[in-house]
Amino acid sequence: MNYIKVFLVVFLFNFLFTSFVYSESKDLKVSLGVGGLFLPEYEGAEDYKFKVLPCIDIKYKEKYFLNFKGLGVNFYNKNNIKTDIYLKYNFGRDQDDNSDLYGLGDVDSTVEGHVFLSYTIKLLNIALDFGHALNSGQEGYILKPSLGLFLPFFGEKNIVRLKCFGTYVDNNYMNSYYGVDSVQSIRSGLPLHSTDSDFKDVGIGCNIIHKLDNKWSVSVRLGYKKLINDAGSSPIVKEENQYQGMLFLIYNF
Repeated sequence: MNYIKVFLVVFLFNFLFTSFVYSESKDLKVSLGVGGLFLPEYEGAEDYKFKVLPCIDIKYKEKYFLNFKGLGVNFYNKNNIKTDIYLKYNFGRDQDDNSDLYGLGDVDSTVEGHVFLSYTIKLLNIALDFGHALNSGQEGYILKPSLGLFLPFFGEKNIVRLKCFGTYVDNNYMNSYYGVDSVQSIRSGLPLHSTDSDFKDVGIGCNIIHKLDNKWSVSVRLGYKKLINDAGSSPIVKEENQYQGMLFLIYNF
């Protein structure tokens, strides 16, 4: 997996370098920032951690992009319908992330290929995101429907969006993160747990962007999801209710 990480780092460096060199181009839009992320130590943990992260949002000709979603291209954007195809790096899970994971082994990192479809009706957005692992780090697919609502009640300097979502995964994905086989059971002391394809979570989120001026803005994201079905009943999961918060200061070039 090291060659994938090296490739992604080199590609990202070249992408960012090219973006700065041609930042005066009207076709190129660059936003960079820094902030913090508060999230569970792993999905299903009752302990939380804080991480300092960069924020990168690069668009070229309103078609190619590199942002929190991944690296991709806008394939279609007409008549309120938008289609993106992108690559996303999934870091997997390390059993050293939390003592509750000892004996379960690591879930290897992988590159995922995604297709994102959305339809916007005035202030309402309906979306569907399908992703599939492209190498042997993890196997399986993930399907995430969502419903978003923009709230135009907070002035011109504020963008507020609410979203509700669910995440459906196949058995390979579900078993990688929430299943416990006989070997893992002996090593970890956890009971056996078999899984099947199903929804693993449902949740809600809120994204707020406040424009300080023409260049600077603050972005806040708050989220909650509940692990359900085979994910929620897994002995790996210590807390079904999962919370997440992000705060970023962003500069638009």
